[in-house]
Amino acid sequence: MRFPGPAGFSSTRFLFPPGRIRRALLLALLMLAPHHAAADEVKVWAAGAYSFSDELGGFHITGASGIGTKDDPFVITEELTSSTPVTLTIRTTKPIQAFGKAGEFANGMMYM
Repeated sequence: MRFPGPAGFSSTRFLFPPGRIRRALLLALLMLAPHHAAADEVKVWAAGAYSFSDELGGFHITGASGIGTKDDPFVITEELTSSTPVTLTIRTTKPIQAFGKAGEFANGMMYM
């Protein structure tokens, strides 16, 4: 009688099929892995139509204010934790409108 599968391996020789053993080992390894690998929690600061983040590391944002106009510029206060170059991540939180009112729309003009 022929069994489908690779020649030389008898499925009756093992107590459990090899696929079941692999799945059990993978499950055991996943259970031993740390649940949350992030070292520091990233906080997103919103000001005007933009959000500011320190997600790339090297510093922490301690405050953000303003709407980005000449009269009320963005003021971002940061605490540097390394002497290496850092990157401030800026994203829009409101719709983009090239000639829209600052604070209500992201228009690309930001005074800081």
